Amino acid sequence: MAVEEQNAPDAPASAPEPDVYQRAYPWFAGLSLAAAVVFCGAVYVLGAHGQRFAEGMSARLGDVEAARAKSLSDGGLTEAAIEGYQRALGMQFESADQRKWAQRQLGELLLRENRPGEAAEPLLACVAEHPDYLPAYRLLCRALEGDFRPEELVKAATAWERAAREQNNAGDGAEACLVAGRAHEAAGRADEALEAYRRGHALSASGGNAYAAARLLQRRDGAAEALRMLDECVAKGRGDYLEPARALRAEIAAAAGEKHADTPPAG
Repeated sequence: MAVEEQNAPDAPASAPEPDVYQRAYPWFAGLSLAAAVVFCGAVYVLGAHGQRFAEGMSARLGDVEAARAKSLSDGGLTEAAIEGYQRALGMQFESADQRKWAQRQLGELLLRENRPGEAAEPLLACVAEHPDYLPAYRLLCRALEGDFRPEELVKAATAWERAAREQNNAGDGAEACLVAGRAHEAAGRADEALEAYRRGHALSASGGNAYAAARLLQRRDGAAEALRMLDECVAKGRGDYLEPARALRAEIAAAAGEKHADTPPAG
């Protein structure tokens, strides 16, 4: 019996402790289930509202790029700012007013860099989209005049005058007439130029229309009308043309033999 007991097989060993990962399995399973639920929810929300969100972001890309371009401009990086505005205008804007602002800013930068031909393009687009936007007309006329495009300049100035009259803005209207008159003169159309100057003077006697018209009238023996317009201009007593108007009045009056021609009316 002793031999049999010695040769008897060993008793089975106790089962090993469960591995730590086996113990954590239920916890990981719960996390996986929660992640799956969140993922499914995100997919649902993206499917239901993702396009609207993407469209909203896309509609503001132009605004973002234009704001970046302004920062570059403020920092003195003019060429980079110009490129930024050009990129922005190829994108969507949240509002038409923001796009209009970017077009104007680009035109101003290009004019500052003495590139009137390039400046005219965004400004032409601006007034086409916003025919009542007076500041863009002023810049556009500067660009067209600098690029020696008199026929387009007359059209732009005429549209500017019309928009100014619709808004009861006599100052802009008179300035537009002065620009149109100069363009007509440059093209050799003295009659049309004189008519534009007369319209501008009727809107505002303090501007340069009286001076420009008087120069034309002086060559046409129209001293009486020239003196009347210059008197009205001098009577306003302000503006860059005040002293030139006084000098021209004295010159015309002397040539016409007017008594006391050397004493222009007080301004």
